[in-house]
Amino acid sequence: NGRFGVVYDSLGQHEQALPYHQTQLQLAEAHQWPYVLAGACGNLGNAHANLGDYAKAMPLYERQLAVAKQHGFLREHTNALANIGQYYKDIADYDPALDVGLQRLEVARTMDDPYVEGQVYGALGTIYQRLDQFEQALESHTRYLGLATQTDNLEGVGRAHAGLGIVYRQTRRPDLGITHMQQ
Repeated sequence: NGRFGVVYDSLGQHEQALPYHQTQLQLAEAHQWPYVLAGACGNLGNAHANLGDYAKAMPLYERQLAVAKQHGFLREHTNALANIGQYYKDIADYDPALDVGLQRLEVARTMDDPYVEGQVYGALGTIYQRLDQFEQALESHTRYLGLATQTDNLEGVGRAHAGLGIVYRQTRRPDLGITHMQQ
């Protein structure tokens, strides 16, 4: 069962998660369950990425994306793009991470789900910050803050304030940085 794999992953025990994710993937293939297949590809890819094996992770993310697109699974589509974007961030290749993030934003907007859209803006804010595009970073984190507040996403509110605090600190506006970091 793939849920056991998710539990092991959440505990940081990614080696133990692998066989559960692999079994879930095999079952989804055997029974032709495309939604489960997309999720299993993402979960197995994340376990490999968490172990630093990006060569195994990326093909799984690409398969997750292909299945999601083929079947119109918007949530899995955004999840796949998030995984691919995280891969590029992990290897510090921020230009493709930005391209993927902007694709993810387009899909998120079609979902009419402010929670998901907020998460995308948070990820974009971090990418813009790493690219020293501070105005875009501030705009993205501010949008994340607004959407997280709108959806009562307290974790998102905290992350958005932290993102804003980091960017303000980097742009030599420590007073604003401190204000956001204290939220």
